[in-house]
Amino acid sequence: MKRTILALALLAALTVSPGATRADGVRPAAQEGPATPTPLPSPIILPPITPTPDGTPTATPVGGALPALEPLPADVNPLTGLVMANPARLNRRPLLVKISNYPPLVRPQHGINRADHVWEHIVEGGGTRFTAVYLTEDLQRIGSTRSARLVDLYLTPIYRGLLAYSGGSIGTMQQMRAQPWFGDRTFSLEEGDDCPMFCRYEIEGVDFWHTMFASAAAIRESAAALEIDERVDLRGLTFSAEPPPGGTPYSSIEISYPGTNNYWFYSPYAGKHYRWSEGQEHHDALGDAQVAYTNVALIYANHVEDRNVVEDEVGGASYAVDIQLEGEGPAVVFRSGQRYDGRWVRPAPEGMIRLVDAAGNDIPLAPGTTWFHLLPLDHTALWVN
Repeated sequence: MKRTILALALLAALTVSPGATRADGVRPAAQEGPATPTPLPSPIILPPITPTPDGTPTATPVGGALPALEPLPADVNPLTGLVMANPARLNRRPLLVKISNYPPLVRPQHGINRADHVWEHIVEGGGTRFTAVYLTEDLQRIGSTRSARLVDLYLTPIYRGLLAYSGGSIGTMQQMRAQPWFGDRTFSLEEGDDCPMFCRYEIEGVDFWHTMFASAAAIRESAAALEIDERVDLRGLTFSAEPPPGGTPYSSIEISYPGTNNYWFYSPYAGKHYRWSEGQEHHDALGDAQVAYTNVALIYANHVEDRNVVEDEVGGASYAVDIQLEGEGPAVVFRSGQRYDGRWVRPAPEGMIRLVDAAGNDIPLAPGTTWFHLLPLDHTALWVN
């Protein structure tokens, strides 16, 4: 992967690392007192490591009604809390795009740094896949775009969104076609949506399966023609520039899935978390910038293997994982260098989740983008420094 000296110098200048991993793989103890600026860890000194379990968070279920949601100003993006220079871009549905993250040769992907939200979830074989959510960006090339999974049966109505994907297994498509939103709000090759909505670009050393990319601009044009791309109520998340009281300081987060390892390093100067995968900087091919998100949230939900849905038959049947984003469950929010343990709550079949503390009060995110990690309820491969 091509790296520019300018990009590396900029990241190094933006970041502090009070608990960075040494070249021998050992993490020094957290230092007392103010953090000292040091260079950002590089792939050379950040090898893949086995996480030390930090434990699965627990929290008391939220009782009673949640506080009423306040109206949002017409020019504020409800997914990021940021004021829009062009508020007209909020007068439409979010676009959810399935993006491959396995095998590693699919990296760097196109456009993941420009999403408002990304949901990372496990797939058969232990790797992960992304559902990236775009409300204000109309990128011409997003992906590589891959097939839908059962989790999209939950995410699409949460955002009241449009869903773009390359196709799906027989079992997944049977369940998807039974949804009231299937049809006009779904776009894929399987439904006859060819280029310019979904186009292939030959990439040296990359399999044919990973060369399909979605065009948000073309999909939006089709959705507008169908008259289904109207503004929807996306209230649910809350935002504040200042972190609320009660947080725990941190500088890095490491999360392992069975087939992939992720590391986030928080830069207080940039106000963002920078991402590594398998010990390598995770870049976005669009601009060759390291993936960086303002907030990182862990969403713990029941993961059930659905033996009625075969996703892959190479080397034996691999069954779909039903990630049940219904009701509520534990959540951890990382923002502004402060960790908050609480719960996610999905109050209605269609509508945004909310992130709340034990008393049912909203946990505000920092204004900006959010990366959601979907994790099993018994997940313990988490290391927070």
